[in-house]
Amino acid sequence: MDALRLLGGLTRGTMRRRLPGDAKLAVGMGLLGVAIAAYEHFTQQQKGAPQGATPPGPPPSGPPPVPGAPQAPSGPHVTPPSLPNAERQAVTLIRAMAAAAAADGAIDAEERARILARLDGSGLGAEERAFLDRELTTPPRLDEILKDVGSAELAEQVYAVSLLTIRLDTDAERAYLRDLARRLALEPAAVARLHQMIGVALP
Repeated sequence: MDALRLLGGLTRGTMRRRLPGDAKLAVGMGLLGVAIAAYEHFTQQQKGAPQGATPPGPPPSGPPPVPGAPQAPSGPHVTPPSLPNAERQAVTLIRAMAAAAAADGAIDAEERARILARLDGSGLGAEERAFLDRELTTPPRLDEILKDVGSAELAEQVYAVSLLTIRLDTDAERAYLRDLARRLALEPAAVARLHQMIGVALP
């Protein structure tokens, strides 16, 4: 599974809100920018590939896989330690999106099918789709996500992808976002900056 490409596909419009161009330049200086670049490179390769051909993926970011070693999450909320750091962080951000999507109670079958249908249209493979389906079916708890957030930069990006995912049209979603900012220890100025970049008013 390519978690970076999956994250790029999600932030480019598979979830409820698309990352605007100016926010891409600002937030995307970190892992989000890498993910979007990987996804856009992948989609450009697809467009240029002959019909029926499988376009090559980006060069591997780590050592070649060892037969029998875990290469991607095999179930909900499990991140094998063998994944490169960027891939592990991408998994954390994808899980943050799944948790945010369920902030108003649960992700019903219709919404899950709609998200997965958009992912199908993005050209990503069955492995990415299966992983996202597992996460949406059993969204992670916020505690499970927070234990994997080890830097201020990743904390901001967890908040950013959550804001991209959530509609903010219910009290439950507004409360979730306020609690997320508090538990990520984000300063009010940082929260305001992220809302401004993504184009969403503060709750």
